[in-house]
Amino acid sequence: MNLEKVKKELENCGAFLAHVGFLTYDNEKAMERLNQIPGFGEWVSDATDWSGDNMIVGPPNSIKCSNGTVFGSVNVELVQPVQGKSAGTHFAEYLEKSGEGLHHFCYKFPEYEDFKKAYDYMTEIGCRDVHHGRLDFGPDSEYAGQMLVEFCYIEVEPGGLYVELNWTNPNA
Repeated sequence: MNLEKVKKELENCGAFLAHVGFLTYDNEKAMERLNQIPGFGEWVSDATDWSGDNMIVGPPNSIKCSNGTVFGSVNVELVQPVQGKSAGTHFAEYLEKSGEGLHHFCYKFPEYEDFKKAYDYMTEIGCRDVHHGRLDFGPDSEYAGQMLVEFCYIEVEPGGLYVELNWTNPNA
């Protein structure tokens, strides 16, 4: 696989690096450890349940995410699969096999069409989609019925690098 071609295609589709993602067993402990490093300190955390209706590739799951910025410019995401609600998922299996640590680089796209173009390119050259979902705005939102986010985790090199492709509605 020519990673330089992958990089060029992502750039041609308008992608920009949104965050560096780490998998953890415990986000709270990971944040405590990272807060000891200069530049860390402000975190925003939430939990998301992904039902079978939301998942395109992979089983339903539940995760806790914590997002922080280092020195105001590098975004870091911590992902913790919720025990008992994420068995058999990519995240849980990866943690079991590889342990905590760096997992992915997330690239966001300003336009949904560019997200789809990059996704099609990556799968056409043999990259494997290991975890893929989408979520619509809730029924109480003024944007009800519209897509809020679509993401996928693409295995670029077997057993190694994962790239998250992400499109988030600009009204989010």
